[in-house]
Amino acid sequence: MWKLLGVTLFWPAVGMLGCSGPSASDDAHTDSATDTQQVPARNYDFVVRTLTIDDRYDVGVAHTGLNIDGLFSGPADADGCNHEDFFSRYDSDQHRPPGCAPMAHGGALLNSPSCAGGVDNQWLQIFNELQTGRPNVNMRTELLERIFGGQLTYLIRISEVNDVTTDPMVRVRVWEGYPQFVDCRSMFSGGAEFSVATSTLGPNGSNIDADALFNQPGRIEAGRLVVSHGAGAASIRLPVPAVLGGVFLPSPNGFALRDVRIRLTLSADGVTASDGVIAGWFVGENLIPLCICDDFHTYVNALLARIVDIRLPGSTVCVDRSIPENPQFGGVSAGVGFTAVRAIIRSQPAGARVPGMCGSEATDHDGGE
Repeated sequence: MWKLLGVTLFWPAVGMLGCSGPSASDDAHTDSATDTQQVPARNYDFVVRTLTIDDRYDVGVAHTGLNIDGLFSGPADADGCNHEDFFSRYDSDQHRPPGCAPMAHGGALLNSPSCAGGVDNQWLQIFNELQTGRPNVNMRTELLERIFGGQLTYLIRISEVNDVTTDPMVRVRVWEGYPQFVDCRSMFSGGAEFSVATSTLGPNGSNIDADALFNQPGRIEAGRLVVSHGAGAASIRLPVPAVLGGVFLPSPNGFALRDVRIRLTLSADGVTASDGVIAGWFVGENLIPLCICDDFHTYVNALLARIVDIRLPGSTVCVDRSIPENPQFGGVSAGVGFTAVRAIIRSQPAGARVPGMCGSEATDHDGGE
């Protein structure tokens, strides 16, 4: 189940000096008529360095995630499946009114008429449920170890960038990838090379840009990348941890999010990226094939009843049990945080890991810090 985030959620290389291609100073030219310097658009490529999953299901704490359903739900709001939304950790435009600051009371954040939170994120409930199956292992730490060890690699390319502070139109691609170096300690050096996994390209895809399954428009506002969801937007796979002997089967292909949105703050030099958010949702029934519980239906029904928080279009209820042997469940929101550093993404994709490289079975996976 670890191979997702999955997705995967669920997230690349910057070339020289934080971007691929020639430098702006090399290619800048002057228009003789206007005497205005024209700076060519650049690519900024990153590899994800950390993935974080909230651990406290507490509406009094700001959370990672975004407003998936467009609502600002309270605990008794049927449209929001009776789940009270969170305040955002990074993006106050996810509050109502946009930009408002929540009221603090006794160390907790409170929804009020003057400011309400809209963040939807039930992924931490899934992760915490899985954690109960492995009480002697910190699965959040294990997730980071898999990233440092090269077994879980997400690559991000932000292209057509004219200004890392403000740019109304950029293009964003996300792939899973493979390290192309032996020593995992060089993973986040800024010059490490990676190949894109062909599994994150379309059928028979060979061009990592044109064939990327996740290839969406975005914009940069005050240094923060914003990728909004769109109809038919490709998914990103979040990693799901294997819980052997527990209630969930390992999921080697990860867990795909729908209608993915991304937020990310870029450094002025394009070398690092911080305060990242990947968010989307999945249909509740997607959990069912993973469960190997003894009391299958009782367990899954109880779990989904707790976490479904997205009422699907055309449905009047979040959970439909009108046919007891075939209950229908709505959507489950998910959000993860991440950071990234520059790297180099090879133009040729790879269908598998190269033996002996970081992340392969024959390699020491200690990525260090």
